[in-house]
This record gives sequence, structure tokens and C-alpha cells, in this order.
Amino acid sequence: RPLIAPRRQAAGAPSDISRRHIIQMTQPGWFDVAGGKLTTYRLMAEQVVDQAGRYLGMRLPRSRTADLPLARGPYSGVLPPAIERGVVEECCRREWAIRLDDVLLRRTSWHYYHPNQTDIIVRTAGWMAENLGWDSSSEAAELERFRAILAAAQDCDEMPRRE
Repeated sequence: RPLIAPRRQAAGAPSDISRRHIIQMTQPGWFDVAGGKLTTYRLMAEQVVDQAGRYLGMRLPRSRTADLPLARGPYSGVLPPAIERGVVEECCRREWAIRLDDVLLRRTSWHYYHPNQTDIIVRTAGWMAENLGWDSSSEAAELERFRAILAAAQDCDEMPRRE
């Protein structure tokens, strides 16, 4: 999220810039959000929905996000969901996942957190095949496609060092 610099202030440290947020409709139906803090993301989202509702002429119910608790876990930080068929089913049915990288990289992050990746990749492909109606050749092609993505990522050159 970009911060909002004052118009008439000399350049200074980023910590001097206000963390207030602005929501503007820059084109019909397109809202830009700038500024804010991580701790106010729910407020910003609520305000964007309110503005979008007004733009569309909709009467929306009162937002409940301020009253809903954030997810808690037994560990600090964010952990991926358990490796289960139900998680893949949810990703395919409700989150429009249609590729292995949709599930393994973007929806669950399983690829980043688990050392036995081959087993996870193959199991996930099987579960996706069941949910999406892939035949065995489609499943094999998707496995090959995902392995090519991983190989390409591993072939990336190191970032050049500054001297």
C-alpha cells in the first residue's frame, strides 16, 4: 500500500509520513485505496464496500467485520492449513482453484512449508482431479506443468550483489 506524502513538505524519513488512508473513486466503479496501516485494513475494507454500495445504489446491511474476531492459532505467525482432501475441495469449489499452483502456492502455501513436496503435490493433484473432473492424462499434464513451474523457479539466477 502506498503511503500518502504531504504536498508541501520536504522529503524526510518514511516514518514521518502519516499512516492515514484515503479511498477515492478514480474512475466510475474503480476505487483506489492509499495509505493506512496493517491494523486498520478491516476498517478500510468496510469503507470501500460502503462507498461501492453507495455508487451502485445498493442498501447494504451493516458490516459485521468489526465484531468478528480474527483467526487465532496455537502458534505465533500464520501456518498453512492441514494437508487434507477437504481443503483442496474448498479451494476448488469456493475459491476457483483450477491449477496445482493455485492450491499449492497461492491458497495453502503447502509448497513452502512442507519438506515432502513430491507426496503433497501428487496427493493434491489427485484430489483436484476428483473435484474438477480431470482424467488421468489431464492430471498427468497438470503435474508436469507444475513441475515445470518449480524447475523454472529453481533455475532463477541469484540476485546480483551490490558492490
